[in-house]
Amino acid sequence: MFQATRRRLALWFDSTTNHLWDTVKLQAILALEINENILEINAKNMRLYVKQLVTAIQLLAAVN
Repeated sequence: MFQATRRRLALWFDSTTNHLWDTVKLQAILALEINENILEINAKNMRLYVKQLVTAIQLLAAVN
């Protein structure tokens, strides 16, 4: 009886550990996806900023 209980406890612990590890892996994947999205947004913002800067320089050149 003690061995059966120990075996059930070991199985429960393994499944719980695997579940926790899967949760940690999922959180890491989600964090990487969020970081990629932030980098993508930052790149788009930088391109927009550069376009606006070029336009401003062209307008200043046209005025002078």
